[in-house]
Amino acid sequence: MAHIGQHKFLSVFLVIALLMSIIPAWPTVSFAAPVVTAEVIGEKDVLIGRDNQPAGEIKLTEPDTATVAVDSTITVELLTNGVTFADAPVIETSTAGFDVESAEATLTSGNTMASWTVSDTSTAGDTTLTITGVVLDLDGTVDVGNINALIKIRDVTVEEETVTVARAFEPGTSSEALAVPKLLTNKNNQPAGDIHITEDLPGVLLSDPDKNLVKLEILTEGVAFSEATPTASTTGNLSLEDTVTVTSNRKSVTFYVAESTTETSGTIEVSGIHYDVADTTETTVSVEISDGGSGSGVTKETVVNATLAAPAVTAEVIGKKDVLIGRDNQPAGEIKLTEPETATIEAGKEISITIDKPGVSFAKSPTIETSTAGLDVESAEATLTSGNTTASWVVSEASTETGTSLTIKDIALNLASTATAGDIDVEIVIDSVAVEPDTVTIARAVFPGVSSGPPVVVAPGIITLPFPDVPASH
Repeated sequence: MAHIGQHKFLSVFLVIALLMSIIPAWPTVSFAAPVVTAEVIGEKDVLIGRDNQPAGEIKLTEPDTATVAVDSTITVELLTNGVTFADAPVIETSTAGFDVESAEATLTSGNTMASWTVSDTSTAGDTTLTITGVVLDLDGTVDVGNINALIKIRDVTVEEETVTVARAFEPGTSSEALAVPKLLTNKNNQPAGDIHITEDLPGVLLSDPDKNLVKLEILTEGVAFSEATPTASTTGNLSLEDTVTVTSNRKSVTFYVAESTTETSGTIEVSGIHYDVADTTETTVSVEISDGGSGSGVTKETVVNATLAAPAVTAEVIGKKDVLIGRDNQPAGEIKLTEPETATIEAGKEISITIDKPGVSFAKSPTIETSTAGLDVESAEATLTSGNTTASWVVSEASTETGTSLTIKDIALNLASTATAGDIDVEIVIDSVAVEPDTVTIARAVFPGVSSGPPVVVAPGIITLPFPDVPASH
């Protein structure tokens, strides 16, 4: 009997095995937690080292009714070091029944975590809740980049549980000079380029007392703000106080922010900048823009809003002559001097011309002929010095128009027999004023009987030269 029982058991086992081989396998069933979707609305840019800055809102959506159960906890944790909630965020729920015990979050973990407890479940699918009033404090250690938050709901999976609610930036401004005009040394009240200071982001420039300074300081030696103080206007809702501070040496001017921007970056437009320029070897005017140590948000930068050059009077020779060695009282070319700007040559300044060729001197005092634009000298006839090799005049009145000129005429030369052939140059010097070129050729010394032009061939083997006692002119 035992033997028969064993055979029956084996038969049943084989039948079951056969059935399992021909019947398809049952599908595997898994049970996943409900999924809530998260998205950020209105991601914001925020500034490092600033407090009370709004970030984006967080919207959570249920896929089905009552996905989030009563007594479940919703938490939002800030993951970025140095960032905390400035105030408790608030949950706004839809009207489909879903609710929390308190709309205002409970803050914990050093104000880096906000949490709510669910008090009522939803009664319809696609119910939403929105976490609003997300306002952040950022200390100075925060890195530039995304500020992320982790969203957790007990017994519920959150899709995209880590979201970016804001982007952190260093507060700063960008400064530029709108023009770089050429200014002259030893001249006052000259207009320079306007300077614009623009926020990189809204709210960069603070309006807090003692933290609202915008300072412009001239770094170039020999340059100061003129008597008229620069003015400033603003764009956007940025505004400045009426007070403007100028240091006693007129090297710096400070403006004060009265109202910060909110939605749109603002610009401070500094205009009416005029400089008094002394006798300096500097070639540019550099202006440092800073916060004056106040922490107002201004990025320290240096801009150039003018170049500097000595006033250059241009010189040219009219009618250069050939003169004979060993002869006296021979006419040379005239010299025309032209100012680049009004009053380049100021009253009291000396104009001189000096012959630098040995054996050559002035036969008499040259004279100056001035235009009718105000420029004049004490005496038209020059004073001769240094063995009659230097002729000088003193300016009695400055010009009143740009491009005024004067002409040095009646230049007559004595050439000793020791003078060498070649160009006769004179050096032109004007007190505190550059001359271009400062050395000009007024004549060329030749030996009697030598022409500056080519010889004339009148017949084969016969060459004639100009009459030796008469200098050739050009």
